[in-house]
Amino acid sequence: MRNVWGLRLRLWARDRIFVALVVLLPVLFVLVMGAAGSFEAQPVIAVAVADEDRTDYSKLVIDRFSKKEGIRVIQGSESDVKMLAENYKVEAAFVIRKGFKEAILHEDTRERIDVFKNPGSLSYGILEEMLGSEVARLSANAGAANMAVRVYREYGLSPVPESTLWERVRAYADAQWEPKPLLTLEEKKWTADGLSKAANVAPISSTLMAGIGVLLVLLMLLVLLSSAWLIEEREAGILRRARSVPGMLGKLYMGSVLAQLTIAMTVVLLCVGIAYVGFGTWLLPHPLLYGLLAVYMVAASGIGMAIAVHMRTGGQLASIAPLAAMLTGFIGGCFWAFLPVPDALAALSLCTPQGWVLLGTKELLAGGNMGGMFGTAVGVLLAVGGLLHLYSFWYIDRKKCGDER
Repeated sequence: MRNVWGLRLRLWARDRIFVALVVLLPVLFVLVMGAAGSFEAQPVIAVAVADEDRTDYSKLVIDRFSKKEGIRVIQGSESDVKMLAENYKVEAAFVIRKGFKEAILHEDTRERIDVFKNPGSLSYGILEEMLGSEVARLSANAGAANMAVRVYREYGLSPVPESTLWERVRAYADAQWEPKPLLTLEEKKWTADGLSKAANVAPISSTLMAGIGVLLVLLMLLVLLSSAWLIEEREAGILRRARSVPGMLGKLYMGSVLAQLTIAMTVVLLCVGIAYVGFGTWLLPHPLLYGLLAVYMVAASGIGMAIAVHMRTGGQLASIAPLAAMLTGFIGGCFWAFLPVPDALAALSLCTPQGWVLLGTKELLAGGNMGGMFGTAVGVLLAVGGLLHLYSFWYIDRKKCGDER
């Protein structure tokens, strides 16, 4: 079996197309991750604001919003801030419409601020509440001043001009928000140190999960394409000759599958190295994730072999492999691993090996729990891979796969 493993690796090393594929996949990983952004948790949230009103009230809202901890405000025109949100440069963009000050002074409850979020934003709701609290502060102050003027006017109590009275009441109402507002929004950040029994736990960033998702798709594609060895051996008549020697077919099968897994693990190590050198972070921050990826590759190899035994030519497999990798990757959540999803979609993702890997990864990184769903994910992947490999080998051996070709 070891001889078959070594021979298979040497044959692939001589195949320029296959070598180019192995090199291209880490390059593709770099391009995707470079576009996605940083792996690290960002201490400052970027947000864009366009001031179309250009009054002292709109300026005051922006100034107060800019002073909030953890916020970096970028100002520009409406088209500029929208483009920043669409290109994932900011978490959200706010446009303060003309008439904002007049609406506040007249207690107009109609919306005067439009919100635009980027498709991957997870914090736009918090940002909206933070900006809304400043608008509510202005509105409450103006409402109190308007009410005082109406009461004084109705009973003829005003000893000063209404404009002076209005400003005094507004200033008094505004002072009640200091040193601490009547309503506050408290944000807490949980770290690995704050989790009980969570040794070796790393914080999860959206780009980290996206990176793992992309890696799963690339591995599935590689394993599916490398399953073409079965078709090549069948066309060359090697399967028929191996079947005639007792135990040889099993050695051929196991050695070739081990060579597949070796190439896939090489790609994993290349991607991990690239993430560390190029982005300064570990793509797989917990050592058990390497084991989880290993059983995932066993399952992916089983899927590849189960498909290959039914393919007549290598061209058919080459055309099906990208579609299968993309489809299972999308259903499994590889392209939305960092987003909250409905329960029905989460359940559907568990119909794919990628879904189980991502579930086990989140369980491990979020709580450091090596049991629970992480253990279940490992068991399911091993069971799926083992059953599919048994089926594939049975089909080759008992159905005399290749004799009729």
